[in-house]
Amino acid sequence: MRRDRATLVVMVVFAVVAARLLWSIYQGSVNILFMDQWDLYDVLFENKNGWETFFRQGGNHRQGVIFVIDMWLAQMTHWNTIVEAVFVGALMVGAGYLALRLKKALFGKYEYSDVIIPVVCLSLVPYESFIATPFPSLSVFPLLMVFGYCLAWAAKNGTAKYVVIGLVNFLLVFSGYGWIVGLVTPGLLVLSYGDEGNRKWRLIIGLMLVGSVASLVGLVTGLDMTIDPTTLTRENWGLVVPYMVLLFGNFFRPTKNLDVVIAGGVGYLVMGGILFLRSFGRTLLRGTTKDPTNVVLVILLSMTGLYTIFNLAGRVGFNIFNALASRYGIFYIPGLVAIYFGLLRWGNIRIAKLGKGVMMGIVVGIYLLSFASEEPGVFSAKKRAWRDCYLSHENIEFCDTTTDFMIYPNTPNKAKLKAKLDYLKNNKLNLFY
Repeated sequence: MRRDRATLVVMVVFAVVAARLLWSIYQGSVNILFMDQWDLYDVLFENKNGWETFFRQGGNHRQGVIFVIDMWLAQMTHWNTIVEAVFVGALMVGAGYLALRLKKALFGKYEYSDVIIPVVCLSLVPYESFIATPFPSLSVFPLLMVFGYCLAWAAKNGTAKYVVIGLVNFLLVFSGYGWIVGLVTPGLLVLSYGDEGNRKWRLIIGLMLVGSVASLVGLVTGLDMTIDPTTLTRENWGLVVPYMVLLFGNFFRPTKNLDVVIAGGVGYLVMGGILFLRSFGRTLLRGTTKDPTNVVLVILLSMTGLYTIFNLAGRVGFNIFNALASRYGIFYIPGLVAIYFGLLRWGNIRIAKLGKGVMMGIVVGIYLLSFASEEPGVFSAKKRAWRDCYLSHENIEFCDTTTDFMIYPNTPNKAKLKAKLDYLKNNKLNLFY
């Protein structure tokens, strides 16, 4: 009976926070392409085929199958970015649900503290990913797939398990920063090959291992690494630690208190680091994947940790406070979920209960602050003002100046913006529909 109540409470909380996120996204979205979307939508402006759409490069990564689906949806809705934003939100809800399923797969039942998972996954902390530039390939779809990937590793051994791992890994490698997980997969498959005594399953694991390596080779083949070069130099090495702390403190940004952000970042970094070393030691150093919980912790913490390294290498040379950009927040959800899982298996019950209580208080507080924040509303109002200005005057420079806001940065490619807006007008698409 107690288990049934816990399940009911967790599912009700999940439904409430999911509905609130989707409604907030719908209310805050504006039907106009913004920043990177103007470049990504070149596949539609230039009538690219599905193969070219799949391999479309954005930064140092590919867009993948979800981008093909996203562009198909855009064509069905006259390039309506409000629909795209809600679609991205729905994928995020799916990620939250899979995270809950993962918890049950690893620990066997739901408990009241599991409300931490949907509250962490479905807040407005990463509002830019939904309201500013909502495209699914970069972070939201990879998050969904990472939890699905972990569920596959948590399943019982068998042909289906390893085939699913191989297929999901392929989707991850070709979906934004999901390729980070592709770096982990070969190592885990090698360990699984050593664990497995069944010759048939070892054959399947071997094939998936070859496929995982081939996927990484396919990813980098023809990839233009000059698009998003490193900014890490000898001169800014001193910024590495502060920048890293701010990245890990990104989740605490809604407090609008730098001291809290720094303290939260340090705490997250220390706890995540300790948990990773323990899980890494129990999995890789012992040469076994027989404990699925350890494997999952390694995957989730690797996703967050490796993303931090790559973000740091590419962004530390800019303003250090860029680390607090809300769009980065999604990549710190796996680590937070991993920390919660770590508390669930903590040997000392009293410490575990205390840790879960403290974590619940923190994440619920951040959740409430994320929806109370004025940032998403201000951002939406500026986008809406620019759109209304352009519909009235059709003058990019005038609207940039009048609204003190730009929908595309001042780069050489901005010369093409007017032609793209004219195309939208002539074909009654996006803001002109």
